[in-house]
Amino acid sequence: KTALRAMNEKEGVALIGSAGTGKTYLAVRYAIECMLNGAVDHVVFVRSMVSTRDPGFLKGSLDEKQAPYEQVFIDTLHDLFGRRNTYRDMVAARKVSFEPTSFLRGRTLSKCVVVADEVQNMTFQELDTLITRIGASSQLILVGDTAQNDMPGNKEISGLPNALPILNRIKDFAVVTFEAKDNVRQGLSKSWLLAKEAQQCGLSQEPA
Repeated sequence: KTALRAMNEKEGVALIGSAGTGKTYLAVRYAIECMLNGAVDHVVFVRSMVSTRDPGFLKGSLDEKQAPYEQVFIDTLHDLFGRRNTYRDMVAARKVSFEPTSFLRGRTLSKCVVVADEVQNMTFQELDTLITRIGASSQLILVGDTAQNDMPGNKEISGLPNALPILNRIKDFAVVTFEAKDNVRQGLSKSWLLAKEAQQCGLSQEPA
């Protein structure tokens, strides 16, 4: 409820916290609803292609290089609409697009909802570039988890910890924090996250 209220009221929102809490699903569902009800013209999904930073070094066409990073959005739209081709159909209709951070410079993203997923895998420069691309009548939703990232620590570090204090200074931006107890998954996944949180906090916990 806190996340939905923030997305409905603020120009920008960061959904930050534990894996399995439904952050990406909430953001994608909200963005698609905004597009379908005419509040915006389209939805832009953004991720950092962190494995190389430069997709030119990956084999295959640009579509093939981007495919692994688009999969979470394909799966989410499949869950929402019950059709595997929903994502591709919306892309073809220019209602949805996927943009790697590598290609954002010089762009202005207007009259859209921008959902940036796995933002803990973005450098501060990438986050800065993304945030300064947001144009008129647009909204930005950042989704990430400061407890994990896939970045090569000896070369790059996550920009999210440094970006959050700056974002907290912005009146029309809200940071919503999710905890392990908010996990919407079942069984081992939820038990693992709760036990890990307890271990990290030095708490005693009965086996879940």
